[in-house]
Amino acid sequence: DYQMWLDVRSLESRMNERYVTHESDDLRWHHHAQLSGLDYPPHLLNGPRSEGAQKLERYQDHQEEELETLSERVSEL
Repeated sequence: DYQMWLDVRSLESRMNERYVTHESDDLRWHHHAQLSGLDYPPHLLNGPRSEGAQKLERYQDHQEEELETLSERVSEL
């Protein structure tokens, strides 16, 4: 769950090495935190804040595109 992921990421951050998590998880959990109204520790964002914001925006755009595609497919059924 989200709390476990935060705990593991905090440990990895202190150790300055990733053991369990992968960078590809970061945007998904950041997006989850935003949707759920949860805090996301800023020190866990990869790269500069502006880069992280751009990645999140691209991720959200991609999610919206997928939902539109699924909606179109359901409409065809």
